[in-house]
This record gives sequence, C-alpha cells and structure tokens, in this order.
Amino acid sequence: MIMKKWHVGVAFICTSVLLSFSATTVQADTHLNGKIQNVNQKEGSYEVVIDAAYDNGIAEVYAPTWSDKQQKDIKWYKARKQADGSYVVHMNIANHKYNRGTYTTHVYMYGKDGKQYGTVVGTINLPGIQTKLNAEIKNVNRDKGSYDVVINGQIDSGIKEILVPIWSDKYQKDIKWYKAQKQTDGSYIAHMNIANHKYNRGTYTTHVYMYGNSGKQHGMVVGNTNLPDVHTKLNAEIKNVNRDKGSYDVVINGQIDS
Repeated sequence: MIMKKWHVGVAFICTSVLLSFSATTVQADTHLNGKIQNVNQKEGSYEVVIDAAYDNGIAEVYAPTWSDKQQKDIKWYKARKQADGSYVVHMNIANHKYNRGTYTTHVYMYGKDGKQYGTVVGTINLPGIQTKLNAEIKNVNRDKGSYDVVINGQIDSGIKEILVPIWSDKYQKDIKWYKAQKQTDGSYIAHMNIANHKYNRGTYTTHVYMYGNSGKQHGMVVGNTNLPDVHTKLNAEIKNVNRDKGSYDVVINGQIDS
C-alpha cells in the first residue's frame, strides 16, 4: 500500500493505491466526515453523526460545538461509537448556556499514533422560541371542593417546572403552591382540593408561574373559581325492624362542607 496525505488547516485529503503482495491485498483507508441530523428546534438539540476511519486506529472522536462568536459557550462533545461503526454526538442548548442562534460544529479525530485530523461539519440555526403560557380551570366539582388547572406553555430554554399557587383567604393564609405534572400530550396539570386549604369554602384564586431552565420566569393570572358552602345535611330513618330477633337498621344520609 502506498498512501499520500496532504494537510490543509483542519481538513485533509487522502489517496491510496492498491498493490498486491503475494496472495495478500492491503488497503489503507483514512477518512472523516460528519453530518447534522434530527434537529429539534423547540428543544434546541440535534445529533452529529460521524463517519471516521484511520489506518492506525482511532483513539477518540470529539465534536466541539458553539454559538458565541468568541466561543464562550463552546463544549467539546466526546462522540460515542455505535454498533454500525459510526460515531454520534447529542447536542443540546442546555450545554451552551441555553443560547439560541446559529451553532457551529467541527469534528476532530485522534489516532492511536497521536495524529489528529479535523473537518468542519457546518452550521445550524436554533432560533429563539416565543414564550407562551396559557391555562384554564377544568373539571370543577363543587360537592368535593376540587378542580383541575390545565396549562400549556413553552419557553426558549425549555420548561424546568410550572408552579400553581392557589388560595381563598384574602391574606393568603391557606395558600398552596401546587407543582404541575407533565402529561403525555405535553400539557401540564395541577389537581386542586380544599383538603389542602383548611377545607375553606368560597372563591379561590389561581395563578400560574412557568420557570425556564435558564432561570427566566413567566406568570399569569388564571382567574377565580367559586366553591360555595355545601349546607350541612343529616337525616336518618329506621328500617328493617325485626321484632322477633329484636333488631333494626339505621340508614343515614348526610353531607358537610369539609
């Protein structure tokens, strides 16, 4: 095998000529290229799939990625080798200060002999996502004193958590901060019950606060929901009197606001 290589910056060109020696054929192969796949604009992520080979063996492959022009948010991702022999990197803005904008990705291959090769993969735009937050009260049950708060939201750094403060007392002495749970459809839900508010009856106020992974916060007033007093009721009657056995049943119906 005769192989010639030219190095220009971080890129390289490799040519090989196949020769025969007795009954053995040997071919040296050195190449490096990468491509960006599975771009998720909303989540701020993508994958870098790398096809790499080096005749002296690959020690490791890295994919430096950044958006800041001074590379202040650069991260060197170590590529993981896959079953098909390719390498993959999973990029996420969480590793880059949640910055939005144009990201640049390079790839560097390090040989077991200490040599290094590199190539420019390219750029990809992960634009800012407009912050949105809306919520509504659903499934109001005045008998039980409960309702659901269903929330839909998005924020450019991704949602860290959504909290739902609810209270009826004008001094907020019965306030509870509910942590909303994410549902399979991407919305969030909080289940309110008067048991968490000293069993108070009356008008409940609901707010929603969405917290982004970058620390940004966005809030809104959902509104008021009336859970009126349920009048205490109690009645009873005697049934199934059995004078022979000396027994009877007392059947009671009642309700109370707590």
